[in-house]
Amino acid sequence: MKKFFILSTFLGFALSNAQMLIKKHDGTVINDGAVFSFNTFDDDASKMYYRVINSSTTEDIKVKMICESLENSDGDSFQFCFGGYCMPFVMLNFNYPPEGYVIAPGSNSGDNDFLWNQKDYDAPMSASFKFYQVDAFDNEIGTPIRVKYIYDKNLAVTDVNAVKDVLVKNTVVTNSLELNSKINTSFQLFDMNSKLVLNSDIKVGDNKVNVQNLATGVYILNIKNANGKNQTQKIMKK
Repeated sequence: MKKFFILSTFLGFALSNAQMLIKKHDGTVINDGAVFSFNTFDDDASKMYYRVINSSTTEDIKVKMICESLENSDGDSFQFCFGGYCMPFVMLNFNYPPEGYVIAPGSNSGDNDFLWNQKDYDAPMSASFKFYQVDAFDNEIGTPIRVKYIYDKNLAVTDVNAVKDVLVKNTVVTNSLELNSKINTSFQLFDMNSKLVLNSDIKVGDNKVNVQNLATGVYILNIKNANGKNQTQKIMKK
């Protein structure tokens, strides 16, 4: 019986590992490593709304979020809400809520969760968060989901997932960036200091962009369609 109990507990944890999802209000799944970029700090235009979802039909999950990094900000003007727990500022390495937020089977964290920078900065600022599950003993379990919020008033990006006309086939690149486009459009590639490092046209179909000469690091890909809407994607150059 003891062996069976241990195995059952292990299986329960294994099932819990796959229960947490995060989605935008339009239903778009927010994947690990997602970057959300804004060039305004106005109210709703710069709020990144989301829901944390329990995909299980049988088990509760307990979720926490933690701010893992702040760049060019001390967090005093960064507001957020998660599961009804709202703060007018954010602090590094603090868990929110401290006791975790329990989400019932098939339910979510509600309609009022958001991340929001409320202050103008001359240089780009960013805040990186990790959402993760914990067990009954407050031990982290499962696969966390990390998201990054960027405010850069010089970056022409307001909605990371505004258009779906271009498929970014590889977000970790060495020699070439591969794109598949439904339209003729163009792109810009910025470094994390908002410096334009590369721009080019994109043709309908498959496109390969040579990035071999770029320095190792993280870049923001900005794609514009014929309607002037923007799609952004974080690119990692190895």
